[in-house]
Amino acid sequence: LKQFERLEQEVSRPIEHDLANWTPAQPLAPGRTGSLGPSDRQLLLFYLEQCEANLTTLTNAVDAFFTAVATNQPPKIFVAHSKFVILSAHKLVFIGDTLSRQAKAADVRSQVTHYSNLLCDLLRGIVATTKAAALQYPS
Repeated sequence: LKQFERLEQEVSRPIEHDLANWTPAQPLAPGRTGSLGPSDRQLLLFYLEQCEANLTTLTNAVDAFFTAVATNQPPKIFVAHSKFVILSAHKLVFIGDTLSRQAKAADVRSQVTHYSNLLCDLLRGIVATTKAAALQYPS
């Protein structure tokens, strides 16, 4: 129950959008940015921190979901955990969408859009599979 409540708090945490008062935790190492302009570098660093935090939340949600499935929990439980997986991953899709709209470099926009769309497609599969599993429970 505590793990469920912790996941609920993590998933409910809003995504930060304001770059105005943000300073990076660590500067980007020289040579890693290629031909990116300063605004794209700042944008990528800003969202990198949020992606890392949301990836941790997503990993925790996936672990909790697999635990619910492995222990043969009823649909009420595993569907709730799948919702956390979906919400956590959706935050990453949202960040990707924001990045693809704000980045100036075409290759950054293209790659981010590609992977955001891929993650979105995978989320659709998770929803369908979870629904099917809930309907077929307990078999």
